[in-house]
Amino acid sequence: MDAATPRTLTGSRRMASAAGAATRPAVSLVIPTYNRPETLRRLLSAVGRSEPPVGGLEVIVVDDGSAHDTAEIAGSFGARHIRQQNAGPAAARERGWRAAAGESIVFLDDDCVPAPDAIRRLADALETVDGVGARVLPLSGDDIVSEFVHLEGLVGHGLAGDGRIRWLVTAAVAFRRSALEHVGGFDLGFRAAGEDVDLTLRLLEAGHHLRLEPAAVVYHDHCKGLGNLSKIYFRRGRAAPRLSLKHAIYRTDTMRSVGGYLVPREWARQYRGYRLGASRGRSLGFLALRAALTLPYATGIAMGQPRQRPGTACANSSPRPARRRSISSLTSELGRLLDSVVIFRNWPAVLRDIVLQRLGWSQRDMLAITRRGTRIHCRNQGLSRAPIYQVFADDDYGLVDYAAVHQGEQLTVIDIGAHVGSFALAVCELLPGASVTSYEPSPTSVEYLRRNVEANGLSERVRTIAKAVGGGSEPVVLYEASDASCVSSTTAWLAPAGAVQRTVESVSFDDVIGPSQDDIDLLKVDCEGAEYEIVRGGSPSSWRRVRRLVIEHHAVPGESWSELRRSLADLGFRVLKERPDGTASGLVILERRDPLLEGSQ
Repeated sequence: MDAATPRTLTGSRRMASAAGAATRPAVSLVIPTYNRPETLRRLLSAVGRSEPPVGGLEVIVVDDGSAHDTAEIAGSFGARHIRQQNAGPAAARERGWRAAAGESIVFLDDDCVPAPDAIRRLADALETVDGVGARVLPLSGDDIVSEFVHLEGLVGHGLAGDGRIRWLVTAAVAFRRSALEHVGGFDLGFRAAGEDVDLTLRLLEAGHHLRLEPAAVVYHDHCKGLGNLSKIYFRRGRAAPRLSLKHAIYRTDTMRSVGGYLVPREWARQYRGYRLGASRGRSLGFLALRAALTLPYATGIAMGQPRQRPGTACANSSPRPARRRSISSLTSELGRLLDSVVIFRNWPAVLRDIVLQRLGWSQRDMLAITRRGTRIHCRNQGLSRAPIYQVFADDDYGLVDYAAVHQGEQLTVIDIGAHVGSFALAVCELLPGASVTSYEPSPTSVEYLRRNVEANGLSERVRTIAKAVGGGSEPVVLYEASDASCVSSTTAWLAPAGAVQRTVESVSFDDVIGPSQDDIDLLKVDCEGAEYEIVRGGSPSSWRRVRRLVIEHHAVPGESWSELRRSLADLGFRVLKERPDGTASGLVILERRDPLLEGSQ
């Protein structure tokens, strides 16, 4: 029979294993450990008192780079010791079962204590199934954190409502070797969490049979302290995006619970559940713990987004400036989650949308509402959200200080590279007397731009023009990265791999300035590489009508920011603020010198 084919063991095989126990144990116990000498001693002592399974038992301790003398501890209990450089529990378990001799592989975490008959019962259960989970109980449930861990099932096996196995945790579980070989063992991409869920789902998808064995009881030393618990939630969150990409069933089942974190009635349901077995004070404590752990879990999800889907090429393999790469990961930072709470009135919905998008299960659009009531519609993806945070959280363009000086004035503002309108909306929010003309060549971004202008009742103050701005008025090719992406560009060098090429209308900088009868109080230029031809192509008379300039410059072969800066200095601009990003790219705020001062020099 092929070893990769799931099968049911029989009594004759069990007897044969017992007969050969002297040379090849039937059961191997694999214990990954890292810097827990005391709990490892406690576990090995309990294993030594356990009932031996039929066919014999070998014990393998895999030391994941501990600072302590784990080899001495393992040797004192007659266990085999394997040491590796620190690579995480998945790698340790993989190393252990691959080196094991038994046909039945039992995994126990080093902070567990098995009941005397637990290992034997797990091994016996593998007679009829391919994997079996022990019943996990708290070693001590005196403190509120341990009780919370048990109630939330953080170290328990996952069950569906109808009793089906969703996943088995490797803290206390046993598998047939043939089943592990069939699915290729553990995915080492899961370094700190999620490897057991992934393994279980792959076993189920491959047709293997799994169940729980309630009679096999293993006691687990549930973590003590909010700090350790926060780390567990963070690691679990960080594993979630990878699990969602690999397993549709995980994505479907988990999204409901993730979304529930931001639904008030779900919190009420949780409280009622706690009250079934705890006092009012204790239940409120559990609810407070759940609330406190929402942020590390959501942060883990945001930071755990894989760079690419398994088995696919990177979506953007062309050379890109580091700033573009950093923008694509803005929402992967803890700061962005905190920013959402600070700047958005509807921050629960914003966080929900970010989390669900990171997990690959979200609606196309999202709505962010600032504390002042400005409504911003955008595509629910990082490269569409990023400029919103640049404007409203980071104030990259210096609008807050500018508004403090020019409050109440009637201002003329031009926005080149308007994207979905974040800059224009912020100007209107901070400067009630300002009017804005916004240029955006991307059809998908223009759609959101116009939608946002209308949603905020700004049609009389913001004029939208669906054109690129460059050195001339001939049509140009726009390399559109994705719907409403902030890195779409008319510069071929900055075009991301897989971009859609669109021919769009263009207008020269002189044409942009020409129709206005007033000087331009504020000009923003952020157009992914076209800034060089805009500055060079504009006439000095046009540039003399610009008072303040905010410009992003990008690394483009054959172009030099230092030369462009000299050109702007020759046109009368002085640098007020410059923010390089560590490469040849950056953002600069400039103002023209006072004409009287110019004349005196």
